[in-house]
Amino acid sequence: MNQSAKNQKHVNLTEALDEYCQYDIIKLFCVNFNIAGQDFMDHNLNSLVELERQISARLLEFNAKRASNQKHNKFFSLSQMILAFLTTLLIALNAKASFFAISMIAIFTSSLGGLAGQILSKYMYQERMSMNIKTVCALYELAHTITMDRKKEEDDSIKHRITLEKVDKYQTKYQSILDAANGQWQQQIQKPKK
Repeated sequence: MNQSAKNQKHVNLTEALDEYCQYDIIKLFCVNFNIAGQDFMDHNLNSLVELERQISARLLEFNAKRASNQKHNKFFSLSQMILAFLTTLLIALNAKASFFAISMIAIFTSSLGGLAGQILSKYMYQERMSMNIKTVCALYELAHTITMDRKKEEDDSIKHRITLEKVDKYQTKYQSILDAANGQWQQQIQKPKK
């Protein structure tokens, strides 16, 4: 592949990442791990290249999920707190005035606060965010291991050659990370509500 085609591919991937990645931490990852620079495409083992692509894709996916869950958790938690405060304030104001309209508004804000709490409980945004963070950390660790093995191979290709056996170990670790993430989510779904 000539340099012009590589640069065009880099520009297209960078534009796609800019559209997909709304959060700076994801863009920082893309730059640090050379996703946009296509650095992982120059190895002679196609299985390693594909595994690195899959790890990169899962990192982007889990980081986007984490950010979304964090945003939803923050919104509904803050809404619940504000609505609880408003309900208390309206009840206090209505203690002396005894207006029907204030009573109805207090009931409405209390109901909305309860609804926000039920949404938090049902969709488990905080738990999902925690699971995503755990998965992202494990994937970063695996990506770092592969990067270090690549650097060792560059330093001394005889002693530190990446073989298909090593790629199989990376693949097994990758699959165990995804299996653990799936297993955690299934446990959360099956956990009885109190």
